[in-house]
Amino acid sequence: MADCPNGIGEKDYGLHEESLQFLSSMPVAVVITGAGDNIIRYANREIQNLLDISPEQMVGTSAPNYYINPEVRAEMVALLQRDGRVAAHEVALRGLEGEQVVCLISATKIQFEAEDCFLFSLLNITSRKKSEAEVEKLSQALQHSPIAVFMCDTERRSIYANQAFNKMTGYIWDEIAKLRFEDFIAKDQDKRSYDHMWWSLEEGKSWRGELQLARRGERFFWGMVHVTPILIGGGNASHFVFFLEDITRRKVAEEVLQERLHFIQTLMDAVPMPIYYKNLEGVYQGCNQAFERYFGVVRPLIIGKSLEDVHPWADAGAVRRHDHQLVQNGGAQVYETPILRKDGLEREAIIHKAVYRSSEGTPLGIVGCITDITERKKAEREARENEATLSHVLEGIRAGIMVVDPQKHSVEDMNARAREMLGDHFSGDDTGCSVWDCGLLTWRDESGRSVSVEELLYPQQDKEYRISQENGAGLPVSLTVLPTVIRGKERLLQILFDLSERKVLERQLNLAQKLESVGQLAAGIAHEINTPVQYVGSNLTYIKEALGRLRDELEKEGLTLPQDVEEELREELPDAIQDAEEGVGRVSAIVQAMRKFSHPGSEEAVLVDVNEAIRNTVTIARNEWKYHSEIQLELADALPELPCIPGDFNQVLLNVLVNAAHAVADKMGDSGEMGRIRISTALDGEYIQITIADNGCGIPEEHRDVIFDPFFTTKTVGRGTGQGLAITHAIVERQRGKIDFTSTPGEGTTFVIRFPWREAS
Repeated sequence: MADCPNGIGEKDYGLHEESLQFLSSMPVAVVITGAGDNIIRYANREIQNLLDISPEQMVGTSAPNYYINPEVRAEMVALLQRDGRVAAHEVALRGLEGEQVVCLISATKIQFEAEDCFLFSLLNITSRKKSEAEVEKLSQALQHSPIAVFMCDTERRSIYANQAFNKMTGYIWDEIAKLRFEDFIAKDQDKRSYDHMWWSLEEGKSWRGELQLARRGERFFWGMVHVTPILIGGGNASHFVFFLEDITRRKVAEEVLQERLHFIQTLMDAVPMPIYYKNLEGVYQGCNQAFERYFGVVRPLIIGKSLEDVHPWADAGAVRRHDHQLVQNGGAQVYETPILRKDGLEREAIIHKAVYRSSEGTPLGIVGCITDITERKKAEREARENEATLSHVLEGIRAGIMVVDPQKHSVEDMNARAREMLGDHFSGDDTGCSVWDCGLLTWRDESGRSVSVEELLYPQQDKEYRISQENGAGLPVSLTVLPTVIRGKERLLQILFDLSERKVLERQLNLAQKLESVGQLAAGIAHEINTPVQYVGSNLTYIKEALGRLRDELEKEGLTLPQDVEEELREELPDAIQDAEEGVGRVSAIVQAMRKFSHPGSEEAVLVDVNEAIRNTVTIARNEWKYHSEIQLELADALPELPCIPGDFNQVLLNVLVNAAHAVADKMGDSGEMGRIRISTALDGEYIQITIADNGCGIPEEHRDVIFDPFFTTKTVGRGTGQGLAITHAIVERQRGKIDFTSTPGEGTTFVIRFPWREAS
């Protein structure tokens, strides 16, 4: 009978029709189970609404299967067996999908078809239990809230107080329950404010304000009170809920703050410079008396007003932009601006502004100070006009001028040329700095002796010194020291002239003379060697040919020689002659390269084969690189000839190649490993580009700005003079070329040299 409307399962238990109708119409779920086997005999349709299980599915199954805790059912069954009924027993059942359903179960013992059974009625209280849980949570939250909560009725009798209220007042609940709200009000509370609170509440309105409250022992404290009426039908209040916060410390802090504000205002009024402060919207919050006098306004008319209200003639847009930038970037802001006062006078002023912040660091506004510099600017203009002529003269003659305090040995002032000569040490404020005592510069005379401070302060004229900086760079100068009086004080004028260009020209001339002599000597030696080398070469050719004819004759005549003589004649002698020819060829190539390299040529530009010049230079410098390096040539084909001075061009190649060889040798040392030097040429538009790259020790970062300086070198004595790259740089620039480099310490250096070229007409 699966389709029985009464909800009976497959077995009919013989209930009367009117009983079935009654059970089916009940608004609660009804289940009948056997008293002995706990098998469900009947379930009405409400069971499906309760557990989402149809009566047909449930009938014939075991009732304990639907209990979350079957032991609870066992306890109910025991009570039924003993008492015959169970009333309002709270039980958790399991739905079709396993969800928990809380029910209130009542049961009675019945006879069902002459069989002892139990009839259970089940009332779903799941929603109510959830609501009770939420109410409990809210109650616990309210009870443990850090905000004090108090409730009273319309007679102002205590109804509720949480733990925070107990702690705030010092009373326990049993004591609070006997008190009225007035008992928590301090004796000194203003009656008018207190009565206004109750009037607002009786009107059905909330109220917020400060009250003086009393703790146990009549100690008062300040409280921030927010009270709301609980309204019932008709808009009448039934209860009042108070939320209270102890603000005693804040009130004390406010009193201290008021005292401090008064002190700060008094301090500001004592400052002779105008001071003001305003909020982030640009509305003035206050100023000092100097501000009132400067602009001809009074403080009450300034506070609460904007810039446009107080100074309608000012450029408010520019001021707002400055303020916005200051708030965004923070820090301080200083700028000069013209100010038009109320009396119509225009003044020049410096504005100092900064952002003032809350204790949490939040920007609150801007404080500003005005310094009138009208008279100072006038004096500065006159001083600049007086100094302009002298400055132009000194700059025109390229003289470095320093004003020195002879007592303190400190530099009080210096011109741009002096800063340029002495380097970055004096690029900023020079006052109080000493070019001798700071340890950054060392002065030496022409003999190399370190010079004392006193010697540099003696009056002298055009005496030559060399200034050595901490990075190893040196500067030759001539020094003139003149005593003078500045602003009534004795001072010394030190006048410096840079002798670098003159010294470079002198040394280059000396070096050029030496190189010319060496070139002439090399050319003479090459010429003298060439003739005997030609003799040796010709004779080796003759011996080789004669030896061949001798072998042919011996074979032709059928003559035989001793085996050792035969081997010497046919194998060892030809090999020895070939080795000798190769050696003579190498000597001849070196001699030809020396003749071409040392050829004095012309002081005018001629067309030079770049690739051939590179090969000659590699040959000449072989002794410098052959022990530690391998040369890799990547020379471009069809490279146009370069118009240049041959001697200068060869000098550039040689200097850079030798430097590369030394760098590789320094890195490889005695390891026996061979480094690499790669030389390549390429045509790059209007330039012929020569690249010389090595995998040597590289150039340290601190030396990269000075490697082209004259006499700068890190090589040992006898290995370098510090002139090679300086001369190379000068030659490249003289021929309108460019030289640059990249370097990684420990990995190598690449020099790129570019010369302009043009087709010969």
